[in-house]
This record gives sequence, C-alpha cells and structure tokens, in this order.
Amino acid sequence: MRVMAQMGMVMNLDKCIGCHTCSVTCKQAWTNRAGTEYVWFNNVETRPGQGYPRRYEDQERWHGGWVLNKRGSWCSKPAAG
Repeated sequence: MRVMAQMGMVMNLDKCIGCHTCSVTCKQAWTNRAGTEYVWFNNVETRPGQGYPRRYEDQERWHGGWVLNKRGSWCSKPAAG
C-alpha cells in the first residue's frame, strides 16, 4: 500500500492522565480500511511525574496562556499591568 499522508496530533500534555484514549480513538478512526490493520502508533510517555496534573486551569498562575520566549522555549504569559 502506498502511503498517501501522515497524520499527527498535538495535545496539551498538562491535562494528560495517561489513559491512552487519544491513541485508541486515533487508531479506530484511521485503521478502518484494508491494509491499515497493523499501523504502528508511537507511544509517548510524559515525564517527569505521574498522575493527574494539578493547577493546569489556574489562570492566576498561567496568566491566561503561554508565549514563546527568546530562548525558544514555552513559558507562561507575564502578568498584565
């Protein structure tokens, strides 16, 4: 089978609880035709820490979102004012 396209997903890993529902849903959506039954899915583990993330909806801590800093890494928005 000739590869026509590749798919990817971007997710907020601060909300990830490690249930792999995203992987199962993706596999069910994209392996429904002949020749795709054995598509390989990359299993990405998030580190450090385990369990449900805390304070991911705390707007006082994150100031409403994220920005790309001068070094090229993501950080929380500076407080307005």
